Amino acid sequence: MTDIAAAHTREHGSPPEVVVSAPGVVTIMGADTEFSDGIALGMATEQRMQVAVSSRNDNSLRFYSVQSNERKKTTIAGVRYRREDRWANHLKGVLLELARVGCPLKGTNITVDGSVPRGIGLACSTAVGIAAALALKKLRNFELSPSQLIRCARNAELEFLGKSTGLLEFFASYYAKPGHVVYIDARTLEYSHIPVRLNGARFHITDLQIPVFPEDVEIIDRAQEMHDCVRALGNGKAGCALRDFSTEDLNEAMGSYSEVVRRHCMHIVTEIKRVRETASALRRRDAGHLGKLLLRSHHSLRDLYEASYPELDWLVKRSDETEGIYGAKMVGSPQSFSSLVLLDEAGERAYSQRLEEYERIFGLTPDTFTCVPSAGVMVH
Repeated sequence: MTDIAAAHTREHGSPPEVVVSAPGVVTIMGADTEFSDGIALGMATEQRMQVAVSSRNDNSLRFYSVQSNERKKTTIAGVRYRREDRWANHLKGVLLELARVGCPLKGTNITVDGSVPRGIGLACSTAVGIAAALALKKLRNFELSPSQLIRCARNAELEFLGKSTGLLEFFASYYAKPGHVVYIDARTLEYSHIPVRLNGARFHITDLQIPVFPEDVEIIDRAQEMHDCVRALGNGKAGCALRDFSTEDLNEAMGSYSEVVRRHCMHIVTEIKRVRETASALRRRDAGHLGKLLLRSHHSLRDLYEASYPELDWLVKRSDETEGIYGAKMVGSPQSFSSLVLLDEAGERAYSQRLEEYERIFGLTPDTFTCVPSAGVMVH
């Protein structure tokens, strides 16, 4: 963290009083189940976002991004969303959410830097929000529980930025442990850690460099779909969610909702089951079964949830045909995604050849790196 401390000192004229970092997150399984009271498995990445803060003697708020070498500023009275402030809006949102829960705004210098790739579904903005919230809590000695802090970081995106974002990524970024995945229950917000010991198999993340344009992504109100489906399944009974129903329930209720809604809900119901099976495979250190579950999840995302791309489907299919590669799937969202691959040492060499083939066919140069389960938020 020496680099961000030095950058903060150069920019603001004094060293930071607090430096915090938080990891990016890859949701191995269950990313789309949260709004159905589902469960998910999240893994922190080695790539982290860092936030450094120090107090000011006036009412100014000064923001500096090391990555883009950009500066933004406002006053305590003038904190509002401005499109041109881009990355600084995440920090302003956290400041306002802290103020809403009784943590008053004061003049502050904030510097942000980090290595979490943007736009490939690794929760870069989540890491910024978690790191900023904890840094400001430490700077001002705010009395906030971890759950309050996590909700402030999440609400900064949900309310201030207007992004439909779940809570589970924020829990994973906060609570992750090295060498473990975080098992999180969206209904109870209980969590536990499962060790990742797969006898030499490891995860890779691949950015396929697929250009995504707004008109390519169909905006569907998935939460409303789930609500309508549950209402039909439960005959209006309160307190139900899709996790309370089976695939048989969905099939028996055909005709109460459209076939499209049935497919989307079927993905959620089967994905929740796969999360539990994935947790079991991790506990048994069964890389082979885990790989099959990754593949099944991708097929469900592609065929039922309609959330994949032809280039990604091609790579997943070729990976399934390659010795040493246990499985692969899409992670992230249709707007921001990458490929998660589980392979061993022999599979790594074969996978490199698949990526070369991918580049020849599609004219896109993918970027891949090992994903090691890492620590959650840290004060430095």
